[in-house]
Amino acid sequence: MQLLRRRKDCSSLNQELQDKCDTVRRACDEVETVPLQGTPTVPSAALLIEWIEDVSRYYHTLYLQLSSPLNQLSYEDPNYMSLLKEAAKEDPNLKEHIERIMAYTQYMIMEN
Repeated sequence: MQLLRRRKDCSSLNQELQDKCDTVRRACDEVETVPLQGTPTVPSAALLIEWIEDVSRYYHTLYLQLSSPLNQLSYEDPNYMSLLKEAAKEDPNLKEHIERIMAYTQYMIMEN
């Protein structure tokens, strides 16, 4: 039951993140095409959008990895939990990239 609830939560979070990405993309489309320069403490708009897309892609991929095993939920299959555990493995390089984005974002919030 917890797995099903988590799947629903993950799905709604993924949709919420996608909606926010779409909002940012629409806002960027409305901004003039003059390149916005970033500073060491405030990244450029292009870099922020790239980060948003990286984070969205990371969580969407994780959602897809878990989606299939959760749809095939089987209490009788003794191998099910190991399959689910394998599906939940994250790409360490991408996870590290996301953690750096989060740390830098936290720093920017504290500085401003």
